[in-house]
Amino acid sequence: MKKPFEIIFLVLLLAVFSPCLETVYADGSQKICAKDLNGDGNVDFTSEVANCVTVQGSDFCPLGAVNCGLGVMDPLCPTNGTGCPGGTYNPTLNRCERPQIVTGYKCPTTGTTYGDQASCQNACMQTASCQTGTYSVSVSPDQSSSYWFYNGAYRMFCSGNGLYLSANPGGSSRSWTLSGASCSGDANGGENAFITYLQGSGNQLYVYGCDGIQDPEYGSWMPVNCGRLFGVLTFDHAVVSGSTRGTSCILDDASYLSFHDRCDWATWTGIGISGASYQNCPLGNYPCSGGTCSTGSACTAVNGCPVGYQLVSGICIAQPQGGVAVTVDRSTHLCEAPVTNSCTGEGFSFDPTGDSCVKNPDCGEGMLEGGLDLCIFNIGSDRCPAGFEYNAAFAACTRDAACPGGGILNRLRDVCETANVSSCPEGTAMDPGSGNCLADPSCQVGNFDADLGECVLSAASLAQAGYIFNPGLDRFERPPSCPDGSSYSDAADLCTAPAGHACPSPGVYNASSGKCEATGVPVCSAAGMTYDDAAGACYAPAACPGAGAILNGVTDLCEAAFTPACAGGYSWNPARLLCEMDPFCSPGTYNPTRDRCESAPSGTSCPASYAWNGSAGKCQASPSCSAGAYNPVTDRCEQSATASYACSLGGSYPSLAACSSSCAQSAACSTVTPNVTLSGPQAWCQPSRIVCSGGTLTFYCSQGGSLSYNVTGMNCSSDVSLPGGYYISYLVGSGQGFTIYGCQNVYDPEFGYYPNGICDFTGYVRTQGVNVTGSTYPGTPGYWNALDALGVNTFPGYPNALWGHDSTIWTPWYPLYFNGIPYQVCPLGNYACGGGYCSAPGACSGPTYSCPVGWTLSGSTCYQAAGCPAGGSLNGISEKCEAAGTPTCSSGTYDPANGVCYQAVTCPNGASLNGSVDKCHLAPSNSCQTGYTLDSGRSLCTASPQCAAGAYHFSRDRCEQAPATGCAADYTWNVGRGLCESNPTHDCPLYGFSYNPAIDLCSKEVLCPGGGYLSGEADRCVVQMYSGMCPAGFVYNPSTDSCLRDPSCPAGVFDPATRKCVAPPADGCASGYAYNSGTGMCQMPPVCETGTYDGGIDKCAVPGSTLCPTQYTFNSLESRCERLPSCSDGAVYFASMDLCMKDPVRQCPTSDYTYQASSRQCVAPPVCYVGNFDPATNTCAGSSTGCPLGSQYACLPNPATGILQCSDNACFNPSAMPTQTTGADTSSYHNDGTVDPSTGNCQGALYIFNGKGKECRTAGISTTFFNCCNTDPGSFLFIQNTCGSGDAETVQAVGKGMCHYIGDYCQQKWPLIGCVQRANTYCCFNSKLGRIIHEQGRAQLQQFGASGDWGGSENPNCRGFTPEEFQMLDFSRIDLSEYFGDIKTKATSEVQQNMQRQVSDFYEKVERK
Repeated sequence: MKKPFEIIFLVLLLAVFSPCLETVYADGSQKICAKDLNGDGNVDFTSEVANCVTVQGSDFCPLGAVNCGLGVMDPLCPTNGTGCPGGTYNPTLNRCERPQIVTGYKCPTTGTTYGDQASCQNACMQTASCQTGTYSVSVSPDQSSSYWFYNGAYRMFCSGNGLYLSANPGGSSRSWTLSGASCSGDANGGENAFITYLQGSGNQLYVYGCDGIQDPEYGSWMPVNCGRLFGVLTFDHAVVSGSTRGTSCILDDASYLSFHDRCDWATWTGIGISGASYQNCPLGNYPCSGGTCSTGSACTAVNGCPVGYQLVSGICIAQPQGGVAVTVDRSTHLCEAPVTNSCTGEGFSFDPTGDSCVKNPDCGEGMLEGGLDLCIFNIGSDRCPAGFEYNAAFAACTRDAACPGGGILNRLRDVCETANVSSCPEGTAMDPGSGNCLADPSCQVGNFDADLGECVLSAASLAQAGYIFNPGLDRFERPPSCPDGSSYSDAADLCTAPAGHACPSPGVYNASSGKCEATGVPVCSAAGMTYDDAAGACYAPAACPGAGAILNGVTDLCEAAFTPACAGGYSWNPARLLCEMDPFCSPGTYNPTRDRCESAPSGTSCPASYAWNGSAGKCQASPSCSAGAYNPVTDRCEQSATASYACSLGGSYPSLAACSSSCAQSAACSTVTPNVTLSGPQAWCQPSRIVCSGGTLTFYCSQGGSLSYNVTGMNCSSDVSLPGGYYISYLVGSGQGFTIYGCQNVYDPEFGYYPNGICDFTGYVRTQGVNVTGSTYPGTPGYWNALDALGVNTFPGYPNALWGHDSTIWTPWYPLYFNGIPYQVCPLGNYACGGGYCSAPGACSGPTYSCPVGWTLSGSTCYQAAGCPAGGSLNGISEKCEAAGTPTCSSGTYDPANGVCYQAVTCPNGASLNGSVDKCHLAPSNSCQTGYTLDSGRSLCTASPQCAAGAYHFSRDRCEQAPATGCAADYTWNVGRGLCESNPTHDCPLYGFSYNPAIDLCSKEVLCPGGGYLSGEADRCVVQMYSGMCPAGFVYNPSTDSCLRDPSCPAGVFDPATRKCVAPPADGCASGYAYNSGTGMCQMPPVCETGTYDGGIDKCAVPGSTLCPTQYTFNSLESRCERLPSCSDGAVYFASMDLCMKDPVRQCPTSDYTYQASSRQCVAPPVCYVGNFDPATNTCAGSSTGCPLGSQYACLPNPATGILQCSDNACFNPSAMPTQTTGADTSSYHNDGTVDPSTGNCQGALYIFNGKGKECRTAGISTTFFNCCNTDPGSFLFIQNTCGSGDAETVQAVGKGMCHYIGDYCQQKWPLIGCVQRANTYCCFNSKLGRIIHEQGRAQLQQFGASGDWGGSENPNCRGFTPEEFQMLDFSRIDLSEYFGDIKTKATSEVQQNMQRQVSDFYEKVERK
């Protein structure tokens, strides 16, 4: 059987040696080699053990193998070629191989090598003719010439120069002596066999014969199975010829070498032995062949490799051809091969200059601006809606706004305006005072009440016929009415009429009883019965059935005498009036105390799924877990909890990596345009210089002085002065600044200097931080066109405008608008916006753990109570589910209280046990006469009395029956009243009325007209007033007892304040216009069929920001669309190259190569099949002695690499390896002393908190390389099942904190190799408290010393404290916090005080004893 560790070897090393033939023994065990390579004394089975393999018939150990030398060879480089001219490609080792060829012939005596065999032979050999002769051989018998065998011979053999013939028992043997020759061989047929035939051939003699069989009658031996070859004798220097006569006749006599047999005694046949011929070589003692002999040495073929191949380990190898060119770089000493670069992704191409895959960045509809590293899309009018033109200065598509209905655009108010003509609606008149159209209100129903301001309709006017409105109760009322012949009953709230009553003849109706009554007489209908007036019943005497019985008035029973008869085995007991006998039990005996049969149990049974454990005295079963595994340390089922990492932005993830990669929040950035306001004066000024500094814009007037304006959000630095003789003509906003247009002056004698229309000056004032749009004069400049005044708030509502006035006659003010520069804001916080979006990383927290339903979380572990089969509970000490065993009974039921099996007593003949007297009682077998039953108490037969009619009356001891009525038909007799009674019939003649027995009248509900209802309290028909009774649109008002609604107006609406209808005068505005009383004009917003009206430029505008292609963002400063260049397929944009770049897919010829960025080549170390690579010579070099570890170690090609290697580690069979085993002495002290039976005290040494030495094995050969000391609860079941109970008990105790670690030692060792199994040693105590007291208490005692005197790992000292030592312990110096963490029920001081008190109590008891 293979040992477990061998399986591990195979698993660990199969990947390395799988292509090889592993060395195995006949029993299937694997050869291995091992060595303590790091010198720590232990064998690491992952790195210091290897499987041996068979190479060229020898064992090869790859462990610690080094390269062999044996000369010099050129290294090979890995290649993807497979061409092997004259050889075969080996794909495993990636090389060409072929056998050696003969490259010449070598003369061994001179060492000279010749090109052909003939030349070598002529120079290396001498040949001569051999001389022929014959050996002189003779044979002489050792006995007389004729010699009888009698019983035949069974064996012929020779040794040296002697030839022997052995006779069967009772016969005589024979021998011959050879001269000049010798022989060997043994032809033995076995005793009682017979030699029958000899045959010479060459230098051999063949001996044949028969087996012998004894004649049962005469006892003689007869030949059978003839022709069997007994053997062959071989002669040296001799020739054997001739043969004897037959093959089945027994040879019986010999004369010299002639023989005769029993079949024919007269005929002699024989064999001859003569000398053999020979040849002598005249050159010396050299063999002759074909009549010649030679001297010298024969030439041997010299093997080698053809051109291009190198000899390694007996075969020729070469680098394959047909692949990429590979060379050894003599400077780097590495194999180099060109790399194949390929680019993935559409449009990428390889750029050898940058050694990267490149592609132009994607700009969509735009173009790349390399200098800015931006994709630019310039908006043109072709992006504008029809009729619009793009205006870069306004960054929008613009067109003139429309004013429908002949309106005119008022650019100052940004509205379309027309004149207004007012008029009043029909039925109204203009009120000059209010300017409104007025009319009196009207009511279609009811009357207008000016005080209420409502249309009023009184509720009384809505009363129906017969009803009168009651304002106090807001309802209509009238008296109830009843049909003719009836009247209203206020008591019954009903219409009532008298009822008619009819009785069957001859009765009369009695209103007080409500019955028809007639006289009658009682009658006894049964024969023999007499009517008893006092009892009101018919009666007759009762009768007893059968014969001989009499009625007992006391018991009300018929009674007859009884004579008992008992069944077999029973006897009559007159005192008890029963048949009785002693109880009988089988099996067992009767227990009179418990009134049952009892016997000893026959066995023990357990509840389902439990098994009886005799040593524990319990039924036991393993605890079960619905999931996870049972942890004996915590006595519960446990499994790993599900980890969850929470993202602060929402969501949870199973791992921190998943959370970190996914926890982010994206949002669209919002564009914010800061508000810009201007402050400053309004005054006349013809500026000739403009200075912008910080947030202040200053205009220096040519007539002297200056105007300064503060602009929020601006931070500028500009200074522009016009040349002499120039005036500023106008200013035009453009981007972050405005352009100054200046014109030359001309002098006019009337008006002074004015621009002459030659406008050739331009300058630009930068207003960093704000954009400037608009113009101080949007027309065409010319004569009289000059900027001569500036101001803000010239027109309210434009806080960001600087108004300029032009000197042209009648020219209005025109604005420069200072606008904030839009920027994008990330709503998530201070995060960069790109492409209109921003992303904020979230924070991952955790892990938090969760458990399945029904499990409880503890740290990172889920637990639940372990399950036990029904009937038991978990015992945390034995780690088993335990249930009480139920002893089994061969019959009956087990009584655990008394420890016996019991069953009820079975009394014969169906009797019952009377436990009070311990007797079986049975009623007598005879019975009473028919109809009677035995009253055993009185020993009488009893029966109920019988009545021919009626029933037996117990108090009067007679039969009684109710009398028949003597009443007319339909009447019944009322005994109490002594009358015949019958129910009358009632008649109600009025339609709809019915008889009412409660009032003895005919009645009907009152019907109220008009949907009313009867109020019994008021005795009135009532209809409640509510709004639904008012005309449509009216609402009932209880306070006025009226229906109210708003009055109607011919036009406009009713005004409660003036009690008038008020309508605004109809303006004379065209459709879509609205009258503005402030301006007296009809106005409407300018109409833009597309886009929106922009009052700053008085145009319909479509913002440029809406015209950008997808992914582009509008740059209002440059009035264009921009985006970052994008790269696909994982590429990155490089600004220096204006290209998308990414690494190519690099492919080397074989997996042996790796890409080297510095050389841009694939490189690999050279392959040496002999020796090691020498960078100085760029060759594979090794010593001529072969193995550098010593010539005694064979150099063999490693099957995994083909490299010639050797190892000094021997291969061996691990199952046969002698193992040195050492065990720790854990005997310590046990409870093995004697006890005084009189006192129960220990008579030997007493130890307190005594411990036991325990050990567990770490990963090694005997544990199948599993750590049997692992205290992880998840490993316990495996330890228990695989490692054994000793390791499991130790681990369980260590896990509960009950053990002190001593050390470890080598338990098993392989000689000359190292330790293959170690074990940890502990001192374990009965509780954690015991361990804590020992660890801290030993150091207090001189007997143990400061170190605690725990002993060594192989001989632990775990003894407890003697009473004297224990008394010396200072418990105030012992830290019990670890123990308190377990109990958590008492404060530290209380536990220490109790412990000290318990120690004192203990010593007091000891002293008393």
